Amino acid sequence: RGEPPDARYSFKHALVRDAAYESLLKSRRREVHGRIARALQERFPDEVDTQPELLAHHLSEAGAVERAIDYWQRAGQQAFARSAVAEAVGHFGRALQLLEALPDRAARSDQELRLLLAYGPALTSTQSSSAPEVARVYARARELAREADRLAELFPAVWGSWLAAFSRGDVPTTSQLVDELLGVARGQSDPGLLLQAHHAAWAVARSRGQFGATWRHVEAGLALYRRDAHGHHANAYIGHDPGVCGYMYGALAQWVSG
Repeated sequence: RGEPPDARYSFKHALVRDAAYESLLKSRRREVHGRIARALQERFPDEVDTQPELLAHHLSEAGAVERAIDYWQRAGQQAFARSAVAEAVGHFGRALQLLEALPDRAARSDQELRLLLAYGPALTSTQSSSAPEVARVYARARELAREADRLAELFPAVWGSWLAAFSRGDVPTTSQLVDELLGVARGQSDPGLLLQAHHAAWAVARSRGQFGATWRHVEAGLALYRRDAHGHHANAYIGHDPGVCGYMYGALAQWVSG
């Protein structure tokens, strides 16, 4: 309808639309996506806030890779926060794919680390925590955190590796990682990190039938737990509230101990 360049197009079938889209030169396609991205940001900021994946898509197709990564990450975080976990995995995965395509990936190591730590819990929620991909994501995050000496980011990376090993039944590795978690947490003087270190420790102790140790770690963890301060941990770690887990494991330990 109308005359180019102001014409509007409608299609009776998606395949026809796709064929028309594919007929555009790549340079022209990038230009159009870039114009759409600018229009979204300038004229529809509310849409961008609620649907960052829309802008991320157009930035990706326009070749604005670095900005696209930021918006894919934002879209993943929003999706995960509303429990749209499969969507979150897709958005984080898209951001990581674009990051790997950048020529100077080393310069983006901080962003890769943040992405991996956001991607890990979403991936764990859609796959088994023993899945090789989960272990790979957290192993890479640990590598990046150690290289940059980022202790705050090292803790959740080690915690994710602990979860992968625990789910596989790798007892020697879980014990080593629990010791590392307790050491990092105590070095940071962060009650939330220490709570999660005890969270890992009581799970390992209970799996070994060490109910006295289970209770000691539960007691120490629950002394630190505050619902308002630590309720968000469910989205950052194993996918459940550490307080609920502590009360459950504590009850089991007390019951078995008579």
